[in-house]
Amino acid sequence: MEEKRKETAELYFQYKRLVIACEELSVDFNAFVQPVMELSRAFDHLMRIEAVDKRLEIDYPNHDGLDDPAAYAYGQEKAAHSHMLRAFFDAADWFSIEIRERIITSMQVYPYEFVKAAFPEYYSEVRTDVEAINREIAGLREKKDVGNMPLKEAERYVDLITRLNNHLADVNNRIPAIEEAGDRIKKDNSLARVKKYGMAAIIAIISGVIGWLIKGW
Repeated sequence: MEEKRKETAELYFQYKRLVIACEELSVDFNAFVQPVMELSRAFDHLMRIEAVDKRLEIDYPNHDGLDDPAAYAYGQEKAAHSHMLRAFFDAADWFSIEIRERIITSMQVYPYEFVKAAFPEYYSEVRTDVEAINREIAGLREKKDVGNMPLKEAERYVDLITRLNNHLADVNNRIPAIEEAGDRIKKDNSLARVKKYGMAAIIAIISGVIGWLIKGW
């Protein structure tokens, strides 16, 4: 039972690490109540274990008294662990989807040539890594078993989301440069059009003058 409780505590701190790493998304995340509900349920089961240990008089649902305190506590330990896993994966799934969407939507408003000019590694490195992370996360989700998930996989999930979050921070930091490059490209394109049409107008005028002179002769 001690091993299960240790895993439950380690999962909680992985959950906390995840939330801290993604704290800039907290405004939206605060509206997502499912992980908090799972944490509350895990806490309730842990308190029931303490109640058994301290021989407190409490309500024991689905149990006739405390004929077998050890079995009762073990069942509560397993339940607490399952709820903690759900809290972790609910939060991890939310963050992974939210961060990826923010990366994509932040960049898709800019034409390819603007991004290429100021942030050339976005297409060659960032997008490539984001897609690789998404594939690995999908693999973790497929293997997810609320009753039996190795802690190392939860740790790996946090590492992947932290990587995604670092990409989002990089994207946000590059946006001013992308907009500046866009303004410069639009200005250069405008000058090019002016030169093009200005030259055409000059040629037309010269041709007209030459034609008039020829007629005059």
